Amino acid sequence: MKKTAAILLLTILLLCSCAETPYSPAFVLPDGFEIDQNTISARFVNEYFFDPYSAIECADGGTVEMYSDDTFTEYFEGGIIELEDGMNSFMLLFMLDGKHAEYRLDIYCVMILDFTVEVVSERTYSAGDEFDRSSVRVTATRENGEIFEVSDYDMKYSFDAVGKRRVDIIYGKITHSIYVDVI
Repeated sequence: MKKTAAILLLTILLLCSCAETPYSPAFVLPDGFEIDQNTISARFVNEYFFDPYSAIECADGGTVEMYSDDTFTEYFEGGIIELEDGMNSFMLLFMLDGKHAEYRLDIYCVMILDFTVEVVSERTYSAGDEFDRSSVRVTATRENGEIFEVSDYDMKYSFDAVGKRRVDIIYGKITHSIYVDVI
C-alpha cells in the first residue's frame, strides 16, 4: 500500500513538474482582423486570395503554421490560398521554444457583383454633423444573384463646408457616392 501511494505521488509530482506552461503568442494582425479568445476573424469583400504568412506576423520570434482544419493534417506550406464565398476556416499553430498555441482563423468572404445606395430619407446637414447611416439603404448583389442588405460598409465624407457635399459609400473595393446638402 505504501509503495503504491509513493509511486502515485511520484507520478503526480512528475506530471506537475512536466506540465507545459501555456504559450500566449505575440502577433500582429492586419487592419480588419479581430481576435476573441482563440479565434482570429476577418470579413472580406471580393477578396479571392489571402496570404496568411504575409498578413499574420509573430512579434515574439515564434513561427506560425496554417492547417486546413483542427486535425492538423493538411498543412499550407506558404503563399497565397484561394478563398471561397462564405466562411473559410483554418487552424493556426503558433510555436516558440517547444511551446505552442492553437488559434482558429475564420475568414468570411462575400463575393459581390455590385451594390446600390438608396436614399430612404432626405436630410439636410449642418457643418460638422455626422452622416446619418439610417438615411440610406445599401444592398449588394452576390455573384450567385442573391441580394442582401449591407450594414458594414465604410463611409468617407466631410461636412466642413456648406453646399452640396459628397458622401462615398465603400463596400470592399467598390465605391458609390451620393450628395447631400450642408447648410
